[in-house]
Amino acid sequence: MSLLRTVSPFDSEPAVVRYRSLVFGVVGLFALSTLLLAVASKPTGPDISGPPTYLFSIPDSAEKTTRANRLVSPLSVASHGDKVAVSDSGEGKVKIYDIEGAYRRQVDLTRLAGRSKKRAYPTGVAYSADGHLYAADLTSGAIYVFAPDLDLEFSFPEESSRLARPIAICVSGLEVYVTDVGDSSVKVFSLDGAYLRTLVSPKTRKVSLAFPNGIGTGSDGLLYVSDSNNRKVLAFSSEGRELFAFDAPFGLPRGLSVDALGRVHVADTFGHRVAVFDSRGKQLFAYGSSPNEQGIRLGFPNGIGINFERGLIFVTDRADNRVQVWGWPPPLEE
Repeated sequence: MSLLRTVSPFDSEPAVVRYRSLVFGVVGLFALSTLLLAVASKPTGPDISGPPTYLFSIPDSAEKTTRANRLVSPLSVASHGDKVAVSDSGEGKVKIYDIEGAYRRQVDLTRLAGRSKKRAYPTGVAYSADGHLYAADLTSGAIYVFAPDLDLEFSFPEESSRLARPIAICVSGLEVYVTDVGDSSVKVFSLDGAYLRTLVSPKTRKVSLAFPNGIGTGSDGLLYVSDSNNRKVLAFSSEGRELFAFDAPFGLPRGLSVDALGRVHVADTFGHRVAVFDSRGKQLFAYGSSPNEQGIRLGFPNGIGINFERGLIFVTDRADNRVQVWGWPPPLEE
């Protein structure tokens, strides 16, 4: 039955009105759906597809440096919610800042371990999804686990032979990945510190890892490891099978982190930059090597932490005793 029928003098007026209402209703619905589609497709957050921009440093250069907020040879950084945790290796502490860089609290790992002569040397830090903080100490070979309020809950492993010299930590799902430079391996623990398995070790590879200094996981299950002294970044399967190496030369790759788009950010210490790759190891861009508007460049980048909720990247710079904060500007208002 066609909608476009001939209207005779004997047709009732309500029928004509119903016909017109139907036509205009269809047109109006189409216009409304087009408008909603346009609104839905309009980006609501920052465009993170390109290189990030330098934002500020922790501690801020304009802020008065105190013994509490200062950093001495910071190695690693992690962020969760409105918190930023930094391993202050030169002072044997882990320091907590807010998302804007203001100092909040600190934990003295040397005091926790009860050592009066040998200072702790905090290396990797990482947050779990529920806000627990994991901090590695190279001196004792322990991983300390803190509640969101920073109270110490426990440390692991119970058997010291399981972990000799932990460097980098990555929490993924219900597992904690740790690089151990003591035996050139990658080991996996549960969130409560139980040893699960060794993924990568000299027994599983013809060429041993040489000071594995960074680790991260992708949403596709790939495990990325900085093989620092071999100047490589390697990708492994979840079972520990080596898949490929990144296709770029490195001066000295150290900390790494995977962003919300699955890209791998690698701190290249001797390159004075952070190099960014896709999930298959193809280089996309780099940042930090050229001085920014404030004349600041990366001196000795070591660790990287990414806050997915805020779209912020934190990079420890051991040369300048600070953490550089990078990110993407919000979209312009129309």
